[in-house]
Amino acid sequence: MTSWKVGRDAINGEFITVEKARRRKKTATVETMRRRSASRSKKVASKPKRK
Repeated sequence: MTSWKVGRDAINGEFITVEKARRRKKTATVETMRRRSASRSKKVASKPKRK
């Protein structure tokens, strides 16, 4: 699982740089985004069984 940091403006939800978010402590947050592994994120629908 990989992760990275992103900045988000708390008022309008807009993504901003992490540096700007750390400067604006009252109106922004720094979040950690996680990416799941490829095997868990892809769900393949099974074909219906024939009788």
